[in-house]
Amino acid sequence: MPRSHADTTRHWQHHVQRWRDGSLSKRDYCREHALVWSSFDRWTRRLSTPPPLAPVAIPVPPRPPVTLIPVQLHDDTPPVSGCVVVRAGPLEISLPVALDADQARTWLGALAALR
Repeated sequence: MPRSHADTTRHWQHHVQRWRDGSLSKRDYCREHALVWSSFDRWTRRLSTPPPLAPVAIPVPPRPPVTLIPVQLHDDTPPVSGCVVVRAGPLEISLPVALDADQARTWLGALAALR
């Protein structure tokens, strides 16, 4: 029996090639040459798989330089009055910032009553 990995590979290459050149089934070839069928089957698949391709460098064309253009942004939207969001459990109310204290008290009391 072969000893090194290279010897093992050569051993199976020899048998796989002889089997391919002949007309016997894998089982019959194994019986005739006293080979273990599962090992022979694994080696026939291993030796029929092409080796992986070596990586190839693909040249990437140079990109043109990036040109930055200065811009100015103008915010033409009218200002929005601010709001305060008040949450009480699953309830939420949005109150305007300009709300006076009495109105805020009324809304917050109503929100508390819903809880």
